[in-house]
Amino acid sequence: MQVTQHAPRSAKIARQSAVQPAMQRAAGCCPYCGHAGETVIKRGAIVIQNDPIEVTWQGLPVPLSPTEAFVFRTIAVRGRATNQAIDEAMREFGSNPDTRPVVMMRIRRKFMALGSEDPFVRLGQHGVRLRIEADAWGSSSTVIGLSLQSA
Repeated sequence: MQVTQHAPRSAKIARQSAVQPAMQRAAGCCPYCGHAGETVIKRGAIVIQNDPIEVTWQGLPVPLSPTEAFVFRTIAVRGRATNQAIDEAMREFGSNPDTRPVVMMRIRRKFMALGSEDPFVRLGQHGVRLRIEADAWGSSSTVIGLSLQSA
């Protein structure tokens, strides 16, 4: 009879989290199971679902690519991000950070095509802040952790 040695639980968790795709390890996700720590992020008129990442503005879906959605969610979690943080998020997702200006412009154009203002306010040469427009009820508050029914 052969006795097998099991890896410690912490080693298993570390191995599992190293294998999980970047979208599951996004900010706000549980490092142990990969499930989203919050179901929905709402910042004024913008609602972001986690799995898969879907962005809506005033109830209209914003047709973002997976890379654009990941970058937008990275910015929306804190409400701002440095260029370095955006580059790191793109690397984590598997995209080339040299394309950051192109990705940011595509996000801007897709929001503006729906009638929104530019979703970002530049913070000098260092990063961007999310511009929060009021929703249909005039609220520009931030709510993290909504269920899909309440969004």
